[in-house]
Amino acid sequence: LGTNEKTLIDIICSRSNDELVEIKRVYEDEFKRLLECDVKSDTSGDFRRLLLALLETKRDPHNHTDEQKAHEAAKQLYAAGEKKWGTDEATFNTILATECVPQLRAIFDQYSVVAGHGIEKAIQSEFSGDAKRAYLTLIECIQNRPRYFANRINDAMKGMGTRDRELITIIVQRAEYDLALIRDEYRREFNKKLVDAIRSECSGAYQDSLIAITRVAMSYQQFNGTIRPQPNFNPVQTAEILKEAMKGFGCDKHKVLHELTRINSAQRQMVSAEYMAMYGSDLRHDLKEELHGDFEEVILALMLSPAVYDARHLHKAISEKKERRMGGRILPIYTFVFSVYHPYWCFQGLGTKEDVLIDVICTRSNEQLNAIKVAYEGEFGRSLERAIKWDTSGDFERLLIALLQARRDESNRVNEQKAFEEAQKLYEAGEKKWGTDESTFTSILVTENFHQLRKVFEQYNALAGHPIEQAIKSEFSGDTKNGFITVIECIQSTPKFFAHRIHHTMKGFGTNDSELIRLIVSRSECDLALIRDAYPTEFEKTLVDAIRSECSGAYRDCLIAIARVAMYYHQFNGTIRQQPNFNPVQTAEILKEAMKGLGCDKHKVLHELTRINSAQRQMVSAEYMAMYGSDLRHDLKEELHGDFEEVILALMLSPAVYDARHLHKAISGLGTKENVLIDVICTRSNEQLNAIKVAYEGEFGRSLESAVKWDTSGDFERLLVALLQARRDESNRINDHKAKEDAQKLFEAGENTWGTDESTFTSILVTENFHQLRRVFEHYNDIAGHPIEQAIEREFGGDTEKGFIVLVDCIQSTPKFFAQRIHHAMKGFGTNDSELIRLIVSRSECDLALIRDAYANEFETTLVDAIRSECSGAYKDCLIAIVEGN
Repeated sequence: LGTNEKTLIDIICSRSNDELVEIKRVYEDEFKRLLECDVKSDTSGDFRRLLLALLETKRDPHNHTDEQKAHEAAKQLYAAGEKKWGTDEATFNTILATECVPQLRAIFDQYSVVAGHGIEKAIQSEFSGDAKRAYLTLIECIQNRPRYFANRINDAMKGMGTRDRELITIIVQRAEYDLALIRDEYRREFNKKLVDAIRSECSGAYQDSLIAITRVAMSYQQFNGTIRPQPNFNPVQTAEILKEAMKGFGCDKHKVLHELTRINSAQRQMVSAEYMAMYGSDLRHDLKEELHGDFEEVILALMLSPAVYDARHLHKAISEKKERRMGGRILPIYTFVFSVYHPYWCFQGLGTKEDVLIDVICTRSNEQLNAIKVAYEGEFGRSLERAIKWDTSGDFERLLIALLQARRDESNRVNEQKAFEEAQKLYEAGEKKWGTDESTFTSILVTENFHQLRKVFEQYNALAGHPIEQAIKSEFSGDTKNGFITVIECIQSTPKFFAHRIHHTMKGFGTNDSELIRLIVSRSECDLALIRDAYPTEFEKTLVDAIRSECSGAYRDCLIAIARVAMYYHQFNGTIRQQPNFNPVQTAEILKEAMKGLGCDKHKVLHELTRINSAQRQMVSAEYMAMYGSDLRHDLKEELHGDFEEVILALMLSPAVYDARHLHKAISGLGTKENVLIDVICTRSNEQLNAIKVAYEGEFGRSLESAVKWDTSGDFERLLVALLQARRDESNRINDHKAKEDAQKLFEAGENTWGTDESTFTSILVTENFHQLRRVFEHYNDIAGHPIEQAIEREFGGDTEKGFIVLVDCIQSTPKFFAQRIHHAMKGFGTNDSELIRLIVSRSECDLALIRDAYANEFETTLVDAIRSECSGAYKDCLIAIVEGN
């Protein structure tokens, strides 16, 4: 009853252009009227005008700043408010609703100079009620959006009782935008993890759900390591396998290797805990007893969390420096104590250890540094900063301490003007003067984000006539010089830096095994996949080949397993991937230009939309709407026609929505098109199926499961609904004994009995991983004397038979299955263009590169040549562009 102004403020004043455009679209779809009209009819005065100005989504999408313009805008705001009688609210709206966020921050800085106080004070004196609250919310979000939401979450949990609905709203709404940043900001603001706050204020399944959403935000960030969490992981089973591997005389090293390199560090800690609970023994201790040499060292390294591993290396480096300063007098007693409490770490000689301090502290992210500091204090009873201060001095000490504050901006923002000014400051602090102002170098290199610093280095090169590295080498010396050079090399390319460090450990006479282990293990969950890719570019040899030539035995196999393991996860088998350095505004402008005047430049449209991936196309759509007030998909539909129109419009939908619409069309058309249901539901991964279900409900207002149940029946319905649960094990594990048992169960449930127990087929074929099922099919062939496909053809009929056959074909080889489906679409008299478009577009970001290879093997012609012979014009060119990829 009445308008909830607080909700309007919270949503409209805190969302970006893209988010507001999407909210308006969904509002109109859901309620069949414009959001702007409802806001206009239910609000009034300054408050209404501000909300409507924001809903126009005319904010400048660029990230540039202009200090002169900022100063003028600040003066305009001052003149429109505090300097006059009454308030010119239109000036506030124009500036606050249209300028880009970095420019507004510059305006607020200038306002403090002009007025002698922050703009918040002006808002509080010039506005009142809802308008005042809305302006203040807007300003807080401009200053720091994650901090604003962190404070809102804290408010929801503060005081007597938690405002659960508010808490749920914020966490769910921000889950796919910036919850990872909000989570980090919460910890900075309140010295407490958001997860811990939720744990203390909520309970039961509700608590677990909020924690799961809060934690999963990590996975939205790109993963470039080689070891990630294993899906459907069972720590009890892993603990049992490791115990079995260490039984009797000797140890099954390859079993240990396999079990510990297939899971990530957090999962290894879970295995350790289960092992202790089951056997009353410390897993790390037992592994140390059974293993030896370099293999022992690498396995024990894997058994530590990344933060503890780094902390122990830093402690060892600092302790060895202390021994050198004390002339080795404390070495015997210290070695004894250290080996008792940390038996893994035995001193390797008294060489310099500053390299370790530099390697670790100069190359870690804010989050990693904070975790290392916590781990260090937990392990050694004093702060890492204190230990560094005790054992280093001068510029080197100040550089390390500054880095340990973990205050680097980790955004992607670039400010050209500021980059020029900072390059000038660095030049004046070093080469241009007598002596060096080290604090300027530290301040800039330790706090600015990597993208901004690359721009600073470009400007420095232009200013000084040589790279900044040359200035560092002439202005600094010793450990300080090495520290700054490491920071700069990491800023330029962290993967390349570590590729060189790894190469250095294997160069010359003998390999520095401890250093090699440290580098590979410590980067395995960060960026080892990128380091692996950088290595052959730098040294004309793969990292795996280099390890193979320098190491031996189980130690070699273990390092190779760590370096390789994520190829399964990380490898991209589609043909259209995310485009680096992509500018959605520029793409929107090019597309608008292509549709101007008489006719449409089809090849420009084709080029722009096939060089970027689906997520980037959605960004272009949002920018296009913001810039031209028109729906890009609608405009393309108006300008294009025929098969080319169909393929372009298909590309403009997200993969999940595209599949959801095809399923809806198949279900709601005259008679159900079972082939489409089978093709989509029987061939998608768990993640894809879950996304399709969300998209289907969002598009059509009911669950996909209920739609499938309504339009299918019997065994076929049960098969599809079982697949839609998306519960398949997606690991690589194979259990030969279980495979034999499952093969026997399938035989007993079908050919060996009167009638067919369809539930056994569904249960096994829908939940086991593909590797395991291939082994099951091998054993089935041995038991029955023929392939499982033959049994399915005998035991089932109609759509159920087709569904199981598609499932088995995909398990055997998904690329081969789709190659045959594409070939079938082009076979005979005339091409089934809609089917061909659906297959090629839907697989373009999954496995079209593999399908392309499978097609050539199956049909003795390339997929591109087949398309060229069956299609024509811009339509043909577009399909070929997708198949060849970007």
